[in-house]
Amino acid sequence: MAIITSLPTPVINGIFAMVAMTLISNGVKMVKDTVLDDRATLILGVSVMCGVSTIILPDNVVSAAPQFVQFFLASGIAVGGTVAILLQLLLPKTISLSATSTPKERHQQAIKA
Repeated sequence: MAIITSLPTPVINGIFAMVAMTLISNGVKMVKDTVLDDRATLILGVSVMCGVSTIILPDNVVSAAPQFVQFFLASGIAVGGTVAILLQLLLPKTISLSATSTPKERHQQAIKA
């Protein structure tokens, strides 16, 4: 533990940046290898957007909320994960945002590519 505390802050930040980039790139690889239909794309996009948007919430909005909500809004992962779970449960199993092709057709096109 003494070794970690003796490291300068810029070094720790650099290590954190490398770990974060590795995690993000592995997450993108996992999502890239799966064929997402419109429903899954919507769930992924909305949940990531909600999780990331917690960073830009004004302090007065967060401080006006009840304490439980403040703790919840402090974690983008909690917000994004909760939104993803709720959307997974609430959205119909078949949802098509594109009028030109069905998810099955897009899946077959993705396999051919």
